[in-house]
Amino acid sequence: MLGADIGPAELAAGQASIQAAIMTETCTLRKPTRVNDGSGGSTIVWVETTTVPCYVGQQYYSAFSKVYGERMTTTEPFRFVLPIEYVPARTDQILYRTNTYSVLGVLAPRTYDTATVVIARRFE
Repeated sequence: MLGADIGPAELAAGQASIQAAIMTETCTLRKPTRVNDGSGGSTIVWVETTTVPCYVGQQYYSAFSKVYGERMTTTEPFRFVLPIEYVPARTDQILYRTNTYSVLGVLAPRTYDTATVVIARRFE
């Protein structure tokens, strides 16, 4: 019924249904971690935190001078749909197949979210 409030059980069932229907691929979320470089300084390494089901598609916007999450990009952005409980930070990376993607931003939540939508740029 449109406009009616839905309960936690119905929302969880909808989230599970969306995940099973469209998130048929997997991707790995990676976080930057600062480690000692052995010379008194530090370096950044990428640590794989979790592998999750996902859907990946290209955004259909102009590839030139788009700003996503305050980051300028000149490559075509990709849309990643992840389970609702995973919200990567703008400093994170997504590893999908053999490509690495930089998180540009997460789309704002709506009334009844069923998934997390992330916009990311592939490293060339």
